[in-house]
Amino acid sequence: MVICISLTLESLFHLVQPGGLIVLDDFLASNTVDKDCFPGARIAAQEFFCKDYDHLQVSMQGTYFMIKS
Repeated sequence: MVICISLTLESLFHLVQPGGLIVLDDFLASNTVDKDCFPGARIAAQEFFCKDYDHLQVSMQGTYFMIKS
């Protein structure tokens, strides 16, 4: 899963306009769901976003997203 998500981020990130949303649906931020059930998604995002990883936000529904600057 890491390779699939990494390739998607690498292929599409540059197409997102500043102010656009990048939604990382497989992060599963909800406290009622095991946060480690999709570890590949978390690893791929950490590797791709590096220093910007701390700028990820969580929606009211528990979905991680980032607003591209």
